[in-house]
Amino acid sequence: MTVPLDVLACPADGGSLAPETSGVRCQSCNREYPLVSGVLCMLPDELRQESEPQAPAWQAKRAERQARDHQADRYDRMLGLRLLTCLERPRVLRALSPDPQALVLDAGCGTGRITLALARRCRLLAVDFSLASLVRCRRKLEQAGLSATLVQADLNHLPVAAGTLDGVVSCQVLEHLPSAESRAGALAGWRRALRPGGRLAATAYHYNWATRWFGAKEGCHPGGIFYHRFTLGEYAELIGQHFALARVRPLGGYVLLAEASRPRED
Repeated sequence: MTVPLDVLACPADGGSLAPETSGVRCQSCNREYPLVSGVLCMLPDELRQESEPQAPAWQAKRAERQARDHQADRYDRMLGLRLLTCLERPRVLRALSPDPQALVLDAGCGTGRITLALARRCRLLAVDFSLASLVRCRRKLEQAGLSATLVQADLNHLPVAAGTLDGVVSCQVLEHLPSAESRAGALAGWRRALRPGGRLAATAYHYNWATRWFGAKEGCHPGGIFYHRFTLGEYAELIGQHFALARVRPLGGYVLLAEASRPRED
């Protein structure tokens, strides 16, 4: 693996992992997590294919994951997304400024629109809950001669050991988490995984004058993918609950970029 195994942890109980022929196994609860098409699959039990979701929140997550799997092959061809990436990518990289030895998490990497640029600059752990998107991301990395550790996981059950990361990047992810609790939970997981003084660069939809005029603050995209648009103050408050916030600024109006760090523990 590109990332040392001790950086990862069991999403069920936080236990340490041991390598197996076909994946890894938690040394605490004995759960096994398989390696599928070069991706380590570490979804919580409720999101595994063989399980039956019990609560509406799990059903919503499974529905979105299926939608993301379905659109993975055509996602990179969306013109609006390509323009957005050109706007976001240089600013996110500048905000994080990782050195080659830094260990960075790409949280919600999708098919890799920011991942390849990160993989050229640092050691990288890329996480998403769409396996089809991760497989496409892996192919793009291989074609570019780059490497990263790819993990299928849920951001509210992040399989990363505490205090192991130097940076977290998350682009256009927080707005798709379907509740205030799940958004705060993802940020709490990133904060826990970062070393003291580690850095965060995260973008999200901006609820600005144009989107207020033409669109709703919250709803669903075609295919059933949930979205929530943030005001600048709302986004700053959310990030500031878990990080020492440097600033939040709009990028082209449509996107908000938050730059922050995990405060040093007393």
